[in-house]
Amino acid sequence: MGTMTSERNDTPGRRHLTRTLVALVAMITLVGSTTIVVGGAQPAPASELASAQPRTDIPVVLDGEVSSVARAGNTVFIAGTFTQLRDAGDTTVVTQPHLAAYDATTGALLTGFDPVIDKEVQALAVSTDGGTLYVGGQFSNIDGQKRRKLAALDAATGELDPDFVFNTNSRVTALAVGGDHLYVGGKFTVIGGQSHTRLAAIDLTAGTVDPNFNIDIEQGTGYNGGSAIKALEVSPDGSTLLSVHNDRLVGGQVRTGVALIDISGPVAAVKPWYTDLYDLNRCNGADNTLVRDGTFSPDGSYLVIVSSGDDYPPACNTAVAFPVVGTGRVDPLWVSRHFDTVAAVAITWNAVYVGGHFFYEEAPGSDEPWPGVGQKFADGDARQLGDQVVLHRRLGALNPEDGKALDWSPHTNGDRGILALDAVGGELLMGHDGDEITGQTLGRHGSFALPPMPPGADYVRPAGLPGPPVTTTTTTTVPPTPTTVAGTAPGRGYWLLEADGQVHPFGAAAALTAAPAPAVDMAVSPDGESAWILDTSGRVYARGSAIWYGNVDLNTLSPGERVSAISARPSGDGYWVFTDRGRALNFGAAPDFGDVSNLTLRGPVIASVATVSGNGYWMVGDDGGVFAFGDAEFHGSTGAMTLDQPVVGLAPDPDGDGYWLVAADGGAFAFDAPFRGSLPGILNGTPLARPIVGMVAYGDGYVMLGADGGTFSFSDKPFLGSLGANPPDSDVVAIAAF
Repeated sequence: MGTMTSERNDTPGRRHLTRTLVALVAMITLVGSTTIVVGGAQPAPASELASAQPRTDIPVVLDGEVSSVARAGNTVFIAGTFTQLRDAGDTTVVTQPHLAAYDATTGALLTGFDPVIDKEVQALAVSTDGGTLYVGGQFSNIDGQKRRKLAALDAATGELDPDFVFNTNSRVTALAVGGDHLYVGGKFTVIGGQSHTRLAAIDLTAGTVDPNFNIDIEQGTGYNGGSAIKALEVSPDGSTLLSVHNDRLVGGQVRTGVALIDISGPVAAVKPWYTDLYDLNRCNGADNTLVRDGTFSPDGSYLVIVSSGDDYPPACNTAVAFPVVGTGRVDPLWVSRHFDTVAAVAITWNAVYVGGHFFYEEAPGSDEPWPGVGQKFADGDARQLGDQVVLHRRLGALNPEDGKALDWSPHTNGDRGILALDAVGGELLMGHDGDEITGQTLGRHGSFALPPMPPGADYVRPAGLPGPPVTTTTTTTVPPTPTTVAGTAPGRGYWLLEADGQVHPFGAAAALTAAPAPAVDMAVSPDGESAWILDTSGRVYARGSAIWYGNVDLNTLSPGERVSAISARPSGDGYWVFTDRGRALNFGAAPDFGDVSNLTLRGPVIASVATVSGNGYWMVGDDGGVFAFGDAEFHGSTGAMTLDQPVVGLAPDPDGDGYWLVAADGGAFAFDAPFRGSLPGILNGTPLARPIVGMVAYGDGYVMLGADGGTFSFSDKPFLGSLGANPPDSDVVAIAAF
């Protein structure tokens, strides 16, 4: 029967030494790995790149420029200096300055989304649940309300959030959302009444400027000593903030051009990772750094920084790839010369897409460290290099292995050229100041369809770069002391997961570091040494020796759709993430066995379990409906029953020929599996302190989990303990056993 106890030096004088010679010598050393692979990298076929033909059914922006794009669910947002636009195929002009939205499926303008903004919007970010659009720029008023440079809008209606008031004293130029934080960059020194120089974080849960994020960015190195934060982005695993800036100091440390900031713990800290590329190599024949944009690869293994700067490689008019791992100075993986401004970058699984004012890119097999070493090309005219370069006007795609051009170039016009790129929702979104794309008059915004990653394919990475880094985080939070049971058998155990990301081991389960909150579910490896933790934003955190294979892009989900569960293949080579609407998303080597996202469900999908072979899975809804895929077999459900309490979990019988369901009151339902017992049958009417929130197969039966951390074992194996005698501060949301 069960036991019911409810656990990371060069001096400035060197910078002006004969620049070309210094750069040449430095880069022959820095990118030696690139030299090795010249001629060996296999470019992606055109069928695996973005379509060269843009969509023609999306709104036509008629004036100004589009400098920022974003997507939430099925809605695309565009922002900039424009004031007028119209639907495709319609002559009716709509006046909607600085910010507009359209339906991603139909391409139709959403005329009901019409906030009145008095000046330019320069930055956009979407909340993790897709419900809120954060906007930054030069504005002072929205809908007649004072909002200086920063505001939050309802993503569906465009209505101003009256409770989000964090005015700044100068423009906001970059935004990024990570978990429950909004990261804000710009020219300000005050935000929400607090002193922060150019960079701050807003705790969205507490509704305050986070005092534990105190990292100023100082000593401008842009034109005439100006400062500019050009981009902020949170790493795919949620642990790191990338800052791309024309400044020298980040948190008092020299991080010219680019910095990585550890945001995994309660107090943010500048990582020891750094590059001196932008400190030693300046642009325009002067003491300038002119980085323009930067982004992580989708697997988090590398990042790419792009720049302007009057053709002074390696740090100016280039795209440069860097590894994300490193605890000191890191060398570039490759440098890709563009001879003119590169202002925007986006990365997919097999290509680095770049945009700007350039006309030429490095051809496959061109010289290293870059073609035309020792030459400067006025106005970006590099045609004399012949077959060393290819003509790609303002848009191009690069091979992630070596930075050489791929066969993709849907050219555009415009003075400044491409200003924004984002790969999201199966499309490559772009913004510019021209009115033509591939010779068609399509206005200041464009979209190109992206093909999906083929089954069995892997991420294409720079040559010699290993897979994504294993994420580690630290926490100063002391978890409650678990209640344990002595004398338990080795090689068996389980973990309890709190909503705040704390993980509590029992038995032989290894200690694992916490994940950022709020956590939803976890999946474990059979060895008891590693696990994957899923949070509400769709991010997956690899712990122990587990390998991270990717996150869910919530912007690709339907409005209101939420992630609810994760299951891993026992081999550890992949996992699935499931949503409450029955969608199954596969990562790594986990096959796509299908889902029920096309059905109208009686209740949300709340749990998932992979089969022992890793070649199938069950999904279960809170009505007890069970859906079997792959080699998972259907043995019955409670979907046709009227239940007193919702179903909260499923556990397969160890013989593989049945399973159990459990409801929130601890009632158990056996399907082609022996009944091992339930809580109502032994409590004799005594109410549970907290409801049951899940169950896991254990021994010849199962263990139920209460929201207070209480565990209830119905198994032939020894009881290993619980948190019930010392409940944690946050709810316990998942149990996982090996």
